Amino acid sequence: MTINISDTIESQPLGKRQKTLLLLVCLAVIVDGFDLQMIAFVGPKLIEEWGLSKAELGQAISAGLIGMGVGAGIGGWMGDRFGRRLSTIFSVMFFGITTLPIAFVTDVDQLIALRFISGLGFGALFPNTTALLAEWFPSRLRGYGISLMILGVPLGGALGASVSSYLIATYSWQACFIAAGGLGILLGLLLWVSLEESPKYLAEHASSEKLAQTLNKAFGRDKFSRDDTFVVDELPSSSWSDVFKKDHRRVTFGMVLAFFANLLAYYGMANWIPTIVSSLGFGIDIATRSALFLNLSSIIGALVVPYMLLNYGSKKTLMIVLVGAILSVAAVTITIIEPKVDTILLIAALSFTGMFCGGLQVGLYTLASNAYPTNCRSTGIGVAAGVGRLGPIISGFGGAFILSMDGGNTIFFGAIVAVLVTAIIGVMIINRHTLPVKA
Repeated sequence: MTINISDTIESQPLGKRQKTLLLLVCLAVIVDGFDLQMIAFVGPKLIEEWGLSKAELGQAISAGLIGMGVGAGIGGWMGDRFGRRLSTIFSVMFFGITTLPIAFVTDVDQLIALRFISGLGFGALFPNTTALLAEWFPSRLRGYGISLMILGVPLGGALGASVSSYLIATYSWQACFIAAGGLGILLGLLLWVSLEESPKYLAEHASSEKLAQTLNKAFGRDKFSRDDTFVVDELPSSSWSDVFKKDHRRVTFGMVLAFFANLLAYYGMANWIPTIVSSLGFGIDIATRSALFLNLSSIIGALVVPYMLLNYGSKKTLMIVLVGAILSVAAVTITIIEPKVDTILLIAALSFTGMFCGGLQVGLYTLASNAYPTNCRSTGIGVAAGVGRLGPIISGFGGAFILSMDGGNTIFFGAIVAVLVTAIIGVMIINRHTLPVKA
């Protein structure tokens, strides 16, 4: 019997295996966010203990982000060649193992080198977890699955803000990296024994027996046999160059531009808010609390945007979110130029900014997962996220440069507004937007 895998996934209710997959993927992204943003939380302490300049801290921040950019491209390629499962596990184990030694560095050069290396693992994770969810979930739930996964970034950041504040006060900043690296290694071991491979990937790279076993685990025993013929409604084989060919070129260029702007704005805020708030005269508790609310509010945006995508389509949704983000950043700018900065107003403005930027990230990943076919989905997402990582890299170096200027805080947020306008241009270039789903 001929089995269409896409039709099977679309017609079946969400099973226990798919829910377990979602949980595991979310845990991976939470730990990724926890590890990635740790440098921002310990940054003020490094400035205090080591006498680091903002430029040197910017180099350490950018090193990890450069690694992410390289890792995203490599991770997407690995996922399409060696499988989403193995690539996900390798990414988590890699950044866990390479984060641990950061606790023992003695100078900024060592810190920069290890942040770059661990960044490779951070970046390689996202293309593969996104592809896993896109290929296991029916289209009606795909947006929600990806949005829940992306919630892991702000959840990891919020967890990191809370844990780092305690660890620094109780032990030292080194304890933060020991905790982060240890979590990555433990989670990698859990993924090894629990994570399932994508059935669409198996259809192109594994035996019918292996694919039948995987589908039977997910949708019920003895429904599928090794004698069945499994097909996918999409073309096999791809390379990095395929996503720049005529069929995908406009989508790819628009995605790259939008990802670039979104990631620059989001990580620019996430990485520099603790330092900016500290420079306003607030203590480390308020600085980490600001980062905590920035990350937590992203969860609201990540939950709301999938609903908006279903009801309004991707283009209208993303434009609404971008306008909201621009207005929120403008509110932050107005708040910090007051002679006496109001803590509540500052945190409120940062919260709205986090909400819209977090929602934008969910919207872009959801759109990317629908815009590319199975054979180049992981590669397409990896290229968009990988090239887009130039944004966060620039935010590291550029943020340090701007914040060292007179009136640097105000100029910093003005630059974020300009970047978000660039994201609007990227969204307008994309010509394969999702349409509203009619009830």
